[in-house]
Amino acid sequence: MKLPIGQLIQITIDENREPLLAIVTDECGNGTYELTRVVDEKVIKSLIPYHELVRNFSSGHFKLILD
Repeated sequence: MKLPIGQLIQITIDENREPLLAIVTDECGNGTYELTRVVDEKVIKSLIPYHELVRNFSSGHFKLILD
């Protein structure tokens, strides 16, 4: 799985809360991606390794936002 820079991802952490939107802002090598999101007016950047991406997409916590 290769995600393009600029890809939007919907993140569902808790079914009772609104999902978050994150954007892929960098591919850091070895399948690690930087995801950037805004929470309570704070910009949060996270490095997510490939195996975590697969786990989150497989479990339904992450979903691609397609045009």
